[in-house]
Amino acid sequence: MGEHAEARRLGVETRPVLVGPRSFLLLAKSTEPGFAPLRLLDGLLETYAELLERMAAAGVAEV
Repeated sequence: MGEHAEARRLGVETRPVLVGPRSFLLLAKSTEPGFAPLRLLDGLLETYAELLERMAAAGVAEV
């Protein structure tokens, strides 16, 4: 989030783009045959929530 802070210091308002958690998992590649990436969704949602909270604390108004 350093780039966002730098842009704000320069007077540029940015809007970060974040791939959604389901899309992220469906795009993932596994080396394990039969692996179902969506089984990781619950844990990933917690991580996304934390990331969005950190972004809001850094002053990101819209994602």
